[in-house]
This record gives sequence, structure tokens and C-alpha cells, in this order.
Amino acid sequence: ASVLCGPGGRIVLPPCWQRLSNDGRFTYRGGSVILEPPLARRAASLTQQALDAMPPAHGYVGVDLVLGEAVDGRDDVAIEINPRLTTSYVGLRHAVNQNLAQALLDVARGVAAEVTPRDCRIEFSADGSVWTDREA
Repeated sequence: ASVLCGPGGRIVLPPCWQRLSNDGRFTYRGGSVILEPPLARRAASLTQQALDAMPPAHGYVGVDLVLGEAVDGRDDVAIEINPRLTTSYVGLRHAVNQNLAQALLDVARGVAAEVTPRDCRIEFSADGSVWTDREA
């Protein structure tokens, strides 16, 4: 999941699936916004827990997770924290109603910001292409 962090608080953005190649190289191919609310909640919760274990972050942070089989989340694991923009940003720009760059600047300056998800399917590729489906 990606998070906007700063003195203005934290905003966890809609969590995304990652698509990796199945050729044994695990090459990043793109992703899509997680539409299933229980899975999105688990991803957001684990993201908050991972960031709670770190010094305060400022800016855009990506947290890579693996959601396990257990529906209660007991097998979910945070893999890494990336203190930078990630490829999912290109899709997340389309997944929220607000200007994501402005929200990031606001949070970084200590200004309260709000980000609300759009009700649509969003997919994106590693090259920055984005597809939306408003009938999600």
C-alpha cells in the first residue's frame, strides 16, 4: 500500500495488487487497486503497523505486503518499505477523487488533507499505462 506521510498525519491510499512475471524472475508487470473491502482493510492495517515500527516518515511511502490465506490476517507480512514514489502512483492518481500530488504536499506541510477513493476498477502497467472501468 502507498501512504502520504508528514506532520499532517498519514493517509493510506487504496491498496493495490502487484502483478509479477511467472518466469521465475518476478519482474514487475503492473498492478490494480484491491476492490475487495476485507482485503483492502487488512492491507491498510498492516501498512499502518509497519509504519508504526519505523521512525516518522515524510513524503510518499510504499509498503510491499503479502496477504496470507488466513482471513483474519494472521499470515499477512510486510516485505519492504520504499521511501519514494512507486509505480502504483500512476494508477492511484486515477483511483482517488482528489489531486494526489496536492494532497501529498499538504500532508508534508502539516495541512490536513482528505483523499477519497473512486468507485471504479483501476489497472496499470509497469510502463505507466492506466485502464479504468467505472462499472466496478
